[in-house]
Amino acid sequence: MKRYERNSGIALITLIITIVILIIISGVVIGSTLGEDKTVDKTLETRIDVTKREITKAIGLYDLYGEELSISKLEADGIVNSVNGHYILTKDGYNKLGLELGKIGIGFESGKDVFCIDSNLSVYYIDADGKIYH
Repeated sequence: MKRYERNSGIALITLIITIVILIIISGVVIGSTLGEDKTVDKTLETRIDVTKREITKAIGLYDLYGEELSISKLEADGIVNSVNGHYILTKDGYNKLGLELGKIGIGFESGKDVFCIDSNLSVYYIDADGKIYH
């Protein structure tokens, strides 16, 4: 008579080792995404930089044949509103500049999470926490 050996202990050990390896890999991935390198923050900063460049280009093209462009002209044309000492790009301003609205979450009334234009017509971004990206 043949005797069959059971290998159920080996399957359980293999399963445990597989789970441990998956936990280690997921820890490394999560750590590299949210850790010191902050891939999520770098992605947001890149999106902000790209949008800032688009706004800067659109402002440069806005009044190509008119008088000299200034922050007061942009305010008079309804492109920016002065809120808490910042000239915030308005919803109408996006349309007048020919920009696509909503690439990054934007709260126009709060004065935060917005794109702003300073008196030198430089564009910067204020996030919901009040951090300014120049």
